[in-house]
Amino acid sequence: MSASATPAVRAKPLVLAYRGPVLENVFFGHAVAYDVHGRRHFSLGNTARLTPVRSCLKPFQALPLLMEELPPHQQPSEQEVALMCGSHAAEPVHLGTVRSILKKAGANEGALGCGAPEGRRARIYNNCSGKHSGMLLYCSVKNLPIEGYLDPGHPLQDRIITEVLKLSRSVRPEVPIQVDGCGAPVPALPLEKIAWLFAQLSRPTGLPAAMAAGLQRAASAMREHPLMVAGTGHFDTRISEITSGRILAKCGADGLSCLSDRETGTGIAVKCESPSIAMAQGAALGLARKLNMVDDAEFDTLVSEFLPPRLNTNGLQIGTLRLASEIC
Repeated sequence: MSASATPAVRAKPLVLAYRGPVLENVFFGHAVAYDVHGRRHFSLGNTARLTPVRSCLKPFQALPLLMEELPPHQQPSEQEVALMCGSHAAEPVHLGTVRSILKKAGANEGALGCGAPEGRRARIYNNCSGKHSGMLLYCSVKNLPIEGYLDPGHPLQDRIITEVLKLSRSVRPEVPIQVDGCGAPVPALPLEKIAWLFAQLSRPTGLPAAMAAGLQRAASAMREHPLMVAGTGHFDTRISEITSGRILAKCGADGLSCLSDRETGTGIAVKCESPSIAMAQGAALGLARKLNMVDDAEFDTLVSEFLPPRLNTNGLQIGTLRLASEIC
């Protein structure tokens, strides 16, 4: 295909936005669910769509650190591990935890390779600073240079990509490596392989012992400290809170949302073409209900928070958001 050709996206409706009774917008995308045994439980749209994993990769980018034998003074707490796996909202507890990880790494805030978010001067406010502080800790533990730690050829990034490719059953030459918004290398994988990663997150099966233990620790930390995965009132935090940690969630920029179910070992990946993280999360929630990963009460609570009535600037309801029938 030439660079100017339009790819065949083959997206399907995920969420419908109504203004009054009139359909105003349709959010199209793709969705897929796999369990740890490789069984596909749902597919919609193009499940082979090559998708940059973006921030959904964070629990897996922490694997090299979590697979290491660490000296006691550099061992991260469970709260710190959860922050490494999350995209934080820069609440005081998040910033304090980043500083705690940096102290264990012997690094200062200036060593963080992520840029400062818009409207902020300090890099620590970047929602990826937890992940980056964990990367710096790994470099400290392994006596690797901090300079250039985000370069694709740096030993840390090579190790991350190696472990992710093993886990996703991918071959390196077939996987494009892109640059994420925070500067870290990130692979582009078929959406169905992303779902498979999240199936393994909560119920690692048939994996090397060190990798399985690393995934179990990441999942346990996210489960015990959901606030660190996102922030107060955020979807990835709330779904874990409401399901008592049974469901883990991680969003990625440009419309990617993934869920991991501890009880069934099922992973869900949804990519919204819009790109809207909120609509991808809503569609993932609908699919979780369709697959009985959440019950009616949990679903209703989350829908009221994350697919609420559409209001105008006067606070009057002017429309609704509805999940496409194929999703729910």
